Amino acid sequence: MNNKLIYHLTASVLQEQVKQPWLSVEEILNHAGVYGISVSAMVEIRAGVYYPLDRGLTAAQELKEALGCFIFDHPVFRWSELRFYFKGDLKNVLTDLLKTFKYKCRYLEELGEFIWVPVRMWHITARH
Repeated sequence: MNNKLIYHLTASVLQEQVKQPWLSVEEILNHAGVYGISVSAMVEIRAGVYYPLDRGLTAAQELKEALGCFIFDHPVFRWSELRFYFKGDLKNVLTDLLKTFKYKCRYLEELGEFIWVPVRMWHITARH
């Protein structure tokens, strides 16, 4: 992830919130003009902005339980869907927790995005 871009976007969000406090972070980012990139790159940029602003974060002691509840409700999910619920949490923390839940990530060309599926489901599908 480009740290200069994240730093610039975070500063822009803070400046715009001072000028126009009624705008949400999402609205400011949508108007920032970052486009033409993949979905997964865009959600990571948004997460990179949310993290230093301390928004969209799940408390560290609650993250594993919250992720477990998410997995229970959505056994197969896209990375962008996960990022919708866990906006500001660090990518490496989420991926480490998903691996402890025995999940595996695959890139699907048809969707142009990463999909997380239980490891057992990948093996069963491959056998059939």
